[in-house]
Amino acid sequence: MHKLLSEIEKIVHAVVDRKGFEVVDIEMGAGKRPMLTVFVYDPKEPITVKNLKDISRAISDELDIADIIADKYYLVVSSPGLDRPLKSKRDFERNIGEKVKITFTDGKVKKGKLISVINSDDGGAVVVEDKEKMEFPIRTIKKGSIVI
Repeated sequence: MHKLLSEIEKIVHAVVDRKGFEVVDIEMGAGKRPMLTVFVYDPKEPITVKNLKDISRAISDELDIADIIADKYYLVVSSPGLDRPLKSKRDFERNIGEKVKITFTDGKVKKGKLISVINSDDGGAVVVEDKEKMEFPIRTIKKGSIVI
């Protein structure tokens, strides 16, 4: 399954990049008819239903040509939504200026405005400001979310 998902990711990233969008996440469910869910983002403007339809059609065509998924599957292409978890450094970078809630691997929770993301050899850090500026290594973050 890992090799299959890796091949699917390569195809999806190529298609989405070619269309001028970014892949936020790819999920592949299990079951008799698995669901392949692709979350995409437009860094320039809000994504439209037409954008999602075009991307979905292009991904479907490329996956059919590659013929790497043996069984029938559902393909869902969606925007990530405001309430989606922030998982990667790139997710945090996209949301600078937003109020966030961060849950750490030790269970502690912090809220504040996301000020910046610092690049470093150890994976980077996020800077959040509430009453004071706080810097947290990304490796210590279990998940983040935008506070709505």
